Amino acid sequence: MFRGVFLILEKKQNWAWFSLIKRNASDMVKIKKKEKGVNFRTIYGENIKLLLEKRERIINVTIVKSTYFSVYKRCLILLIVAILNLLSLILHILNVHIITGIFILALLELYRLCVIIKEENVVVVKNLGFHLTARYVIGIKSIFIPWEQVQTVFINEVIFRQKVIYVLSLLTKDVDANEKLVPVFFDTLPRLECLKMIYKSLKELEE
Repeated sequence: MFRGVFLILEKKQNWAWFSLIKRNASDMVKIKKKEKGVNFRTIYGENIKLLLEKRERIINVTIVKSTYFSVYKRCLILLIVAILNLLSLILHILNVHIITGIFILALLELYRLCVIIKEENVVVVKNLGFHLTARYVIGIKSIFIPWEQVQTVFINEVIFRQKVIYVLSLLTKDVDANEKLVPVFFDTLPRLECLKMIYKSLKELEE
C-alpha cells in the first residue's frame, strides 16, 4: 500500500518537473530560432545542425537533420506511384502481379520514410532532471529522467552495425538501485566532434 502511494507521489513530482522543463524550453524557442547553430555530420555523412542554448541552470540542446526536408518530396512521389499503380490495376494496363509487387514496395518505402528522425532534443534543468525528445516525420517520443537518478554523463564506444561508434550516454540508477545506460542522440548519431561540444556543456552544468 505504502509503495503504491510513493509511486503516485513520484509520478506527480516527475510530472511537475516535466511541466517546468517544458515551460522553460518554450521560453527558449525564440532564442533558438535566431541562432544559426553549428553544422556537423552524422556517422553516415549526413548534414546535421547543432543548436545549443544556455540559461542559468538550464541547457537546451537540439540536433536537427538537414536531410529530412526532402523526405516529404519522396513520400509524395511514392504516393503518386502507388496511385498510378492502382489505376493501372483498375484499367488492366499492367500485369496484376507486377502492379501488386510495385504497390507493396512503395508502401514499405513510405512506411520507412515516415519513421525517419527529424530532430532530437535534450533539455536539462539542474537539480530537476533531463527531458529527452525525439521527433520523427510522424510521431514523437519523449522520456523524463529525474536529476538524482543520473549518476554521470560520458561518451563511450559501442559496436553498432559492425562498426565502432561514439555515443553520449547517461548512467542512471533508479529507486531500486538498478543501473541503466540511456543513450542520448542515438537516432541522429552525430560524430565525436559534435558529442564533445554537447558533453562539455553538460559537464559545466554539473559544476
